[in-house]
Amino acid sequence: MDKRFLIIIVAILTIALGSVAYKKLGNKPQPKPTAPTQVVQPELPKITPTKPEPTKPEPTKPEVVPEPKKYQEALEASRKTGKKVLVLFTAPNWCPPCQRMERETLPDPKVKEALKTYIFYKLDIDKEEKDVAVRWKVKGVPALLITNAEEKLIKSTSGFKSPTELIQWLGN
Repeated sequence: MDKRFLIIIVAILTIALGSVAYKKLGNKPQPKPTAPTQVVQPELPKITPTKPEPTKPEPTKPEVVPEPKKYQEALEASRKTGKKVLVLFTAPNWCPPCQRMERETLPDPKVKEALKTYIFYKLDIDKEEKDVAVRWKVKGVPALLITNAEEKLIKSTSGFKSPTELIQWLGN
């Protein structure tokens, strides 16, 4: 079909439908807008201030620190909270002991509870911040170290740790 023919048919249909719609709606006048009504608010009673009753202080909750994405973030969180930094050097793509720690040790509820007292930072030595592993002279994975915000080594260990062994090593 010719494009001009299609355009003419579309134009005729548009005009026809428009006239049908006009007849259905009619030529009704639109209602005039009315003046806005004024809302009268009732008068509220006056309230006299009273002394608030002393409240019991809420028990302090341990500060929740989001898991750091970078080693420097972990050190900064340590400075802010006073917690020590626990770094786990790992290589979960190829290291069976690392995979086992990921699967068995870290999900353990007692381990999770023990880790709350630290800023826990898990560093995949194959993906990120290899310089941190070099600086700490990590020779094998998995490796754990505890440091403070000034990067003073408190203690370190390497090799697979079961939940019980890790909690004992942490001293919790």
